[in-house]
Amino acid sequence: MVRTVPLVLLTIAALILGWVAFATLWPMGSDALVSAADPASNRQESLQRWAQIEARDDSTIDERCRSWSLLHDEPVETTVVLLHGYTNCPFMFRRLGADLHMRGWNVLAPRFPYHGYVDRLSTDQGKLTAEDLIQTADEIIDV
Repeated sequence: MVRTVPLVLLTIAALILGWVAFATLWPMGSDALVSAADPASNRQESLQRWAQIEARDDSTIDERCRSWSLLHDEPVETTVVLLHGYTNCPFMFRRLGADLHMRGWNVLAPRFPYHGYVDRLSTDQGKLTAEDLIQTADEIIDV
């Protein structure tokens, strides 16, 4: 009996530690983060959707940080999507995008929500949510 007490306590501690690790590492509300595919049916629709994405970049967005694309006149086999990081903007990919376009690929560089403002001191990036990122990725993949 003396030997089973430490084993029982060790087992209980391991279960508690496992539960705490699971609870802290599993993303809260991740079941709501679901992709909703709605792919464009043809090239014309893709171009229209892309134009809508570019049109969101109004005067509050720095000219260099607007969504941009390098597209060939005819359909090509490969389209590359360049996604910038947090606190950055599509401008970081201008040179890479030009190189990829010269290889014969189409290039899309969308701006994530709350990024690239003329006002560099804006705190709007704090509004960015996982849902925003999923919606943006869905839109771009659908294009």
